[in-house]
Amino acid sequence: MPRITASVSFPSVGRFVASRPGGEAVAGVTASLDRATLAHLAGLLRLDGTCALDAALEPPGPPVVDLKARIVLCDPGRTCDGLCPEGFTGALVDLATTVNVLDEQGAGSLSGQLDRVSDDAIVQIRMRVHELRLEGRGRDGATPRDLMPLLSAFEFQVATAASPPVTLVRAEHLGEFAGGAARRFELPSRAPLTAEIEEHLLSAEPFDLEFRFRFAFPSSALFGVTPGTTRWRFDVQPEFILSILEAVEGG
Repeated sequence: MPRITASVSFPSVGRFVASRPGGEAVAGVTASLDRATLAHLAGLLRLDGTCALDAALEPPGPPVVDLKARIVLCDPGRTCDGLCPEGFTGALVDLATTVNVLDEQGAGSLSGQLDRVSDDAIVQIRMRVHELRLEGRGRDGATPRDLMPLLSAFEFQVATAASPPVTLVRAEHLGEFAGGAARRFELPSRAPLTAEIEEHLLSAEPFDLEFRFRFAFPSSALFGVTPGTTRWRFDVQPEFILSILEAVEGG
């Protein structure tokens, strides 16, 4: 399957604030928020007791066809309707990217390869992760700065509108991609998501997947992250494994 590579910008603090109901600005704040940090946004949210803000964004282009972001401020004594992990203080940033896995052209090519394959031929579906990188601009405005060490937790999930998410990558796996190394993560064989992907593949029909990324920044890291200059890059290749025996018997 084709590799899915994209670079996604975090929404600036100003973009998050503009997503408030009615798009109203914060009282008493007139300066541009585009260069503000997560710490500044956390302070603004505390002013009116807001826990979470959502922002719909323009996707950067294929293969990303839809992009949404959410930030949740977690303070001691505020549960935020269960949005915050117990004992966590800081900010959670979620990016939900809908990516096109198989387009019309790819589906046509796949149809010719699988037209004689049985329903039991696909024995494994996995994601080969080549790169996951969170970067911000340095003080000179140009030099990339690695923000991964600031994270206290991380999750990469795969889902669809019909199937619940499956978590593939967590914070403890991030060091395994250093130096260009890649690692494969298998989807659970009995998960509804796996069954749905199998159906799409065997039918050779175009389909999208939702890649969800959650970044947990502890309070100590909030001044170190400027959302307006932060980018997230991912490089993932879906793979499916066929049983030769099943494929031959199916034909």
